[in-house]
Amino acid sequence: MDEQGNPVSKPLEPDKILAEAERLISEGKFSEALPQLEQIRALPAIPREMREKVLYHISDCVWACYADNPLAGYEAIDSSTKEALNANLRSRRVPDALLRLGLANCNVGNLTEGKA
Repeated sequence: MDEQGNPVSKPLEPDKILAEAERLISEGKFSEALPQLEQIRALPAIPREMREKVLYHISDCVWACYADNPLAGYEAIDSSTKEALNANLRSRRVPDALLRLGLANCNVGNLTEGKA
């Protein structure tokens, strides 16, 4: 309850939400994991390592959701992967992100961008 006696929602527990999202990812339920990952992403005060992990999970989920139709998901794939990439340019996952961007561009016919 707040000072005026109004009910206050329980604070989010990012560790628990992330564990649940990772469970869903491991089960191949990418579209179900996305809202949970977005909840964590919206939190301003999570550790840098967690933010990087969440952003890469979002990129992975978006990639998987549009695997059958990359043209429809190009913007989402591109933006989520670039956001993850920019979270830590020294991450061990940077080569995977660059490969994903190249593949996404090739899949939509941007061969010059894909080669870059």
